[in-house]
Amino acid sequence: NNSNNNNNQAHDTIQNMLNLHSVVDSNTIAAIVIATMAVVSFSINKKRSQSNIGKSKKNGDDDDNSNCDRDQLKSQLKSLLSKRNSSTAQEDVIAVIDKLVALNPPPKDCFKTDLFSGNFKIFGNAPFPGMIENDDDIARYTLGRMSFNIFQPNKLICTVKSAHNIVAADNGIIPSGDGSTFMYDLLIDITIQTTPNDGHNREINDSNGYGEIEAIMRTRGFCHPSKTVNNRLMVTFTGSSLRPKKNENQDKNKAVMLQTKWTREFENAYQKANQERSYMGWVMYYGLQWFMGLTYPTDNSGEDQTFQFEMKKPKTRHLDVLYLDEDMRIIRGFRGTVVVTERK
Repeated sequence: NNSNNNNNQAHDTIQNMLNLHSVVDSNTIAAIVIATMAVVSFSINKKRSQSNIGKSKKNGDDDDNSNCDRDQLKSQLKSLLSKRNSSTAQEDVIAVIDKLVALNPPPKDCFKTDLFSGNFKIFGNAPFPGMIENDDDIARYTLGRMSFNIFQPNKLICTVKSAHNIVAADNGIIPSGDGSTFMYDLLIDITIQTTPNDGHNREINDSNGYGEIEAIMRTRGFCHPSKTVNNRLMVTFTGSSLRPKKNENQDKNKAVMLQTKWTREFENAYQKANQERSYMGWVMYYGLQWFMGLTYPTDNSGEDQTFQFEMKKPKTRHLDVLYLDEDMRIIRGFRGTVVVTERK
């Protein structure tokens, strides 16, 4: 019995020791695990912090370098365009444009940014087709060429002084506006070279009522983003107007002279055009009226002396925004013509 009791006591003692050993080991292991996890977590967070700081610094350097590259490329592009008479078809110009396009700040949905709206002046000569060749390479066109032969007299020579593209958010004047529709007007500042009644293209002093007339041609339109192609705009032009350019601070005598010039040049111009219109001319006249819903201007221009036409069935074309930032925009029309503009 004593032997059995001793054996039982020994067994209990050993079991208690094992149990105590087990508890100590579990607590110790748990403490070690918790401490280890804390150290590892601290180390990881520290490394992440250092990594983020380095990454942020790297990104900042990249942004600075990118901005620097863009500024250099834009300066280079302006210099080349000045030497190339604003032509964007030259290889060296195309190469610089391609580099800028790769650095385009809004790579997606540019119309959603504050950069999209503004007054954009076309750099150099306006890239309109049909320019009259001249030794000075000045942007000159007939009035008919600039208006699909709608504004009369269509043979008047016009010099384009500047061309602006006005882009503004839909303010309710555009039909079916949905918040992503923008006004898209072309504002062209021109000088019209008038001719005397005998038809000879000779210089006449302003005292005779002839000479140059400053005028504004405005083509009205709107645009909205394409649903399928990124940074593509669908542009629709709905009409155009032609009026004399008036200055509020203009001398009264000069204002009267301008009105006299305008009246002499444009009085009954549309009645005369109808009388002189050929058979094919009438076919084109009614063709445009039917095909585009064209409302032609009349000789009744009103007190503001503005001639205008409207298209009730206008056609829509697309253009792609290749580059856009705080002071420059580069676009490509549906025919492939690239146009560089500066924000004003």
